[in-house]
Amino acid sequence: MSEDKEVLGAETVLGSQALPKPKVGSGVISLTPEQLQAIIVSAVEGAGEKQAKILAEALIESKKPYVDPKQAENAEADRKRDAEIQARMRENLKRDRQNCKHIRGSNALSDWPDDHNLTSIIHHQLDNGKLIGICTNCQRVWYPGDADYNEWMSKRSGNRMSLAGQRFGRYGWIPDTNVVPDAGGPVTTA
Repeated sequence: MSEDKEVLGAETVLGSQALPKPKVGSGVISLTPEQLQAIIVSAVEGAGEKQAKILAEALIESKKPYVDPKQAENAEADRKRDAEIQARMRENLKRDRQNCKHIRGSNALSDWPDDHNLTSIIHHQLDNGKLIGICTNCQRVWYPGDADYNEWMSKRSGNRMSLAGQRFGRYGWIPDTNVVPDAGGPVTTA
């Protein structure tokens, strides 16, 4: 501000001009044009700085994307519902695996039971030559190191054997001796 403004008792001082305090209830204020101009200039100078600050904050806020509160509530409800569904699915799979007989036709969705007592296990040969078993009812996987691997893999299956891709290098087939034997993880070559 170019002029200092002070309040002294009954008078307001603008620079060198003292303004008389208006009488309460008189309804008439008498100011000279210079006094009115001084009041307006001091008000506008302060308002200009405030306006610039308000405008800058408004511009910053306008750059932020608008998120509807209802949309945020819906998204949170969706996340909770999805977490509950996933938890139920995990529990169902755990229960199914505990109760699964691994016999063809033993699934609750099967139309008829298997009279030949064939397993529902797919024998799958990985590309490193290792043989694993996968139950088509409960999705359990048997690896060569499992305690009951030999028991289940020796039974006849009602499924055909499946094979993964064969490894071929620049000079032909890569023998199994070059492969790190780890059927449970990613297949790597030495």
